[in-house]
Amino acid sequence: STLQTAAGNIALTGIGQTANSGTYHDGVYVESASTITSSGGNIAISGTGKGTNTWGVEVDGAGTLVESTSASTAKSLTIVGTTVADTNANVGVLVSGGAKISVASAVLGLTGYGDTSGAGSSSIGVDITGANTLVRITATDGTISITGSAGSGSGGSNVGVQVENTALVSANAAGQITISGKGGAGPNSHGVNVITAADIVSVGGSAAQTPNITISGLAGPGATSDGVRIDGAGTTVQTAKADVVMSGVTSGLDTIA
Repeated sequence: STLQTAAGNIALTGIGQTANSGTYHDGVYVESASTITSSGGNIAISGTGKGTNTWGVEVDGAGTLVESTSASTAKSLTIVGTTVADTNANVGVLVSGGAKISVASAVLGLTGYGDTSGAGSSSIGVDITGANTLVRITATDGTISITGSAGSGSGGSNVGVQVENTALVSANAAGQITISGKGGAGPNSHGVNVITAADIVSVGGSAAQTPNITISGLAGPGATSDGVRIDGAGTTVQTAKADVVMSGVTSGLDTIA
């Protein structure tokens, strides 16, 4: 399916269901090579998922695309996802399976909130995962802002922002990438977790400009929880010329080659 506009705006809002029970009740689900595109307007997607194994907003699958080709930095593509769950495995915003979210010069914002009502685990604010999964700026400016707040379940592995499994977040030239995450309850609840050969990359820029990549994370209070964690063979955070700034709070900054 295709949803597109030239100068007009696109706004999608969804709620999985009224009751907080069951499984797979996503707020908004974009899949199966569906495309949502705008060349001159704003795109705003907001979803609330309820139940177990639920996502506030899910963008999934090869060929699936959410894109703004606007050359204006005044335009935006924003996705906000929230989960309200009864147990485990809930993600505010999930980008997976080779899906792509892309802007030219617009502001790209992903904001996700993991469940705060359940007692389970793996409630993640924003999760970008899988081979060929891509969040990017294609022009020479623009901004990517990714913000995630994890769930509060005591089971742990409640991560604010996770980039994993060879997924890529990228910007060109003067484009900026800012990632901020807050871990939840239980062990292994990192603020920002970049793992398993994932890449966060800025191509171009200059040594004189402000940092191209800024990552900040607040760890959860549980054991082995880090503010910012970069882990695993092939995992990279890099720029061509400008600085990378990372700050981790509570359990500190844990960078592992």
